[in-house]
Amino acid sequence: MDRVDVDDDGAERSGVDLTGAIRNGDSDAVRTAIESGVRPLEPRTGIGPVVRWAAEWGQSEIVQMLLESGEPLDEYALLTAAGHGHTSTVRVLLDAGAGVDAPEDWTPLMAAAQAGWHETVTVLLEAGADVSLRSSDDGPWYPGMTALDIARSLGARERWHDESGNRSDAQVLAVLEGYPRKTK
Repeated sequence: MDRVDVDDDGAERSGVDLTGAIRNGDSDAVRTAIESGVRPLEPRTGIGPVVRWAAEWGQSEIVQMLLESGEPLDEYALLTAAGHGHTSTVRVLLDAGAGVDAPEDWTPLMAAAQAGWHETVTVLLEAGADVSLRSSDDGPWYPGMTALDIARSLGARERWHDESGNRSDAQVLAVLEGYPRKTK
């Protein structure tokens, strides 16, 4: 199969704007490109491999198509989707075998808790996320803290909601406090 490289601005050198189709959620264009053998290289967008890039945009159907076409599952795709509250994309990635606790120094659960995505937190917990993992001691965000510690540090404040009402620190805290801890 041919692989299509992208320029620094994300434009494809072949004239096929596959990265634009991914970003815009044009699943028909992505499907057509994949069926015709066009395969993206890692886009130079700063977000990394193409599955992670599609996950960052919350393009669940496209993530599924890319994985089914043979694009590799990147361990940071789940982290990216969780941190943006893309719950349906999180489900697709978990179903594809993404590690629920990878990477361990800043897990998808920590990212979703920090951002206030309670539905995403719930899905990750149901998938077996380990609430006892701590962030890296030398990391830039909440060093040495669990997802519950992060939620507690944010308190019960209410922040802006997306149109689905899926963003609330208070609800994240309630979900995490009510979830049983794993014993090592």
